[in-house]
Amino acid sequence: MLHHLQKGEGVKLNNTISTQGKFFVSAIVFFLLSIVLVLFLPITITETFYFNRDNIILLTPVKNLYLFTISLTIIFLSLVLLGFKRTHLTYCIASLLIIFSIVGGYFSLISYTAIQEKQIIVKNFQNKTIYPWSEIQEVLYEYDNGALGKYTFTTQNEYKFSIEETMRFGLDEKSAIYRIAYDNDIRFIERKIE
Repeated sequence: MLHHLQKGEGVKLNNTISTQGKFFVSAIVFFLLSIVLVLFLPITITETFYFNRDNIILLTPVKNLYLFTISLTIIFLSLVLLGFKRTHLTYCIASLLIIFSIVGGYFSLISYTAIQEKQIIVKNFQNKTIYPWSEIQEVLYEYDNGALGKYTFTTQNEYKFSIEETMRFGLDEKSAIYRIAYDNDIRFIERKIE
């Protein structure tokens, strides 16, 4: 049989991946890429687009990470679905899910909280609220030994909002919040959670 092969002729192997295989490989690659994206993209976007020299601290809300993770998971599951079954209906469902995921992913990247010398900015999706320090009447800092604390701000009209501490709250940031409260005659209460 080998002597029948002429120069330039060879045995052709079928090295193409099936459509099902392409979707499964895409899903695996997307899953691995998603792990990196979840860890870095929301924080990087916040630090890049919302950076301001006036910021004492700039925070990415935890809900951003959850929403971004859910969005990426839906895209991953859509690719797996297409790996198992490809009909007009599954293509339509997967397309709609991916579009909703992209919209959800976008919304997960636009929320942030910034504590500045003159104000506190809380941006939630399409709503941006600015609280000047002059409108804050009380700051309550609650903590537990070995755990991260929580700041609760009470405005002059008794509205309360909270900011959970993260690892980014160092001594400098905590001192700055205390100093700003003191400079603006804002009552600062520090309380251990029991």
